[in-house]
Amino acid sequence: GFKLRINNFETPNSHAIEELIRCETIKFDKSLEEVFLNISSKSFLKLCEIFFANSTNKDSRQRYLLHSLKSFSQSMKTRKIKENADALSLLRNAYNDCLSLIQKTNLDEKGVAQLAYHFKKSDHYQFKRMDLERRYLYLCCFITLQYKKLQDHMIQTLFELVKGTETKTKNEHKDLFYLMIFL
Repeated sequence: GFKLRINNFETPNSHAIEELIRCETIKFDKSLEEVFLNISSKSFLKLCEIFFANSTNKDSRQRYLLHSLKSFSQSMKTRKIKENADALSLLRNAYNDCLSLIQKTNLDEKGVAQLAYHFKKSDHYQFKRMDLERRYLYLCCFITLQYKKLQDHMIQTLFELVKGTETKTKNEHKDLFYLMIFL
């Protein structure tokens, strides 16, 4: 702090920083409104209809389909892999709908991740209280992030299954080889 005082450099106070953040938020909201003028509310309503429909999974404690997409199974069991593949298919369709919005808002990966994180942590009722544009943006960011994460997870699962199959096959081959030698 000593050099700052000598050079008469002032640091902004908390009110100035708060005002700067408020102004930038207002600018972002206005740009968001302009983007939404070109996008129909039908696509948002379609997404909400899909993701806020009651979950059909009877053994699940999640009320809405969307809650089941907040985390993925790490299991290598066939049933869990199929559930992840079904989720990927559902997210792929929604991702294609959301891609244009994400591109128009000029959000980078960190921005998408931050908004998706807020959506993931928000309650259903908090989401309902947001204005339409913000809800659609948060939902699209969440869908985008989860789609990319699930793609990565499915690729990792494929690698692990191939590795497991390769190891199992080598062990069976080795057992068969030694069995034939000692017979």
